[in-house]
Parts: sequence; structure tokens; C-alpha cells
Amino acid sequence: MGLLGRLLGGGDSGDAHGHGEHHLVVVRIPADPGNPFGAVAWSGPVTAWLEQTGLGELLGAAAGAAHHKGPGGEPFIQLDLSLHDAGAKTLGRLVAELERLGAPEGSRLRTEHGEPVPFGTA
Repeated sequence: MGLLGRLLGGGDSGDAHGHGEHHLVVVRIPADPGNPFGAVAWSGPVTAWLEQTGLGELLGAAAGAAHHKGPGGEPFIQLDLSLHDAGAKTLGRLVAELERLGAPEGSRLRTEHGEPVPFGTA
């Protein structure tokens, strides 16, 4: 099944964890413009955590650059995640892990149909 079908929960085969439905969650973390490897630094720990918990998978990670800036011209790192569940408990666990990994104030998370949720540590 293709990526779009998996994200939309299409098909009836589920995945290795017995989940059939997937939810797209986009995380944006303010980036250090002097670190061109910021996305790589985040993708490893986030992928490991998702695999360990069985909550989903990392679809992609991109670093902010001069041609790819967020609101207000601030560079960011974007993590595109596919989660089996996008409920408050799962998203709370995700935010707690991202903050444990050092997500700064100004980070935000957005689900497919939700408003951006700010998070981060000062």
C-alpha cells in the first residue's frame, strides 16, 4: 500500500503492531541556522522512540534553510510522523519525549485536522 493509503488508514491488513489507521502529525522545532544537520540530530532519537513505543513511524525530517523558513522568517526543523493514534494521551507522550530531547519553547505540533499546539522548554 502506498504512503497516502497508509496515512489515511486505507486497506485492512494493518501493520506489525496490529494497527490499521494512521494519523499524520507534523512537528516543527525552531532550528539553529548554524547547524545544517539539525534534522538528522532529531530524526535518530525520534525514530528510535517511535520504534520502541510502537506508536508510529517517522516519515521524513527536513532542516530549515534560507529558502525554507517558517512564520516570521525563523528557521525550523520539520518532522512528519505517522502515528497509530492521535489521541491526547499519545500526543502528550510525544510532546513529553520531544521536550526531554530538548525541544525549545516555540516548538509546535499539528495533527491532520487540528490547530497547532505549542510546546517546548524554556
